[in-house]
Amino acid sequence: MARLICIGHSLIHIRQQNFLQTLAASHEVLACCPDEWAEQRSSSFAKGRFSLKALSGFGAMNPYGFSLLGLRDAMEDFKPDLAYIMAEPGSDLLAQCWDICTDLRVPYAAFTWENIALRPCDPKVLDTAFCWVCGNDEAARLVGAAIKDPGRVHILPQVGVDVDHFQARPGVTRSITVGCAGRAVPEKGSWQ
Repeated sequence: MARLICIGHSLIHIRQQNFLQTLAASHEVLACCPDEWAEQRSSSFAKGRFSLKALSGFGAMNPYGFSLLGLRDAMEDFKPDLAYIMAEPGSDLLAQCWDICTDLRVPYAAFTWENIALRPCDPKVLDTAFCWVCGNDEAARLVGAAIKDPGRVHILPQVGVDVDHFQARPGVTRSITVGCAGRAVPEKGSWQ
């Protein structure tokens, strides 16, 4: 059974935690997120093979400028086989995770939805991820242009959508023209 550590600010949200709890049916999963993000708060807990560590964040507390206190200790204690880092290229969190993963010899994959412009980043941080998972086509284009092997770039939504939530109740007829999960902002994809 693989031991997977997932790191990112969006893991504070219950939908992300539910996704990882499902993944914990077949793997040991540790999620690390800030204990506070915007108006959301989180506390550490464990449920079966899923654990959440809510760590104090420091820095600008935006997607590019924050890091997590205690992240190295959490990784050393958990001994992951793989790290999945949900952080933008050029972010302080990605640099922090790269440093820890390099020291502990933990392979990592990274997720980004950045589709505007990549911030300056040490090329080693980008190129040593064994794969990049991008939330949209433009993010995949930007990351693919910045790394040596664009074949390691894959496009996948951040979390899936449970289509059962969009089914009509028995005896009820309805039509959905457009369904959108998320904020309607350019950073999340094409909005026209």
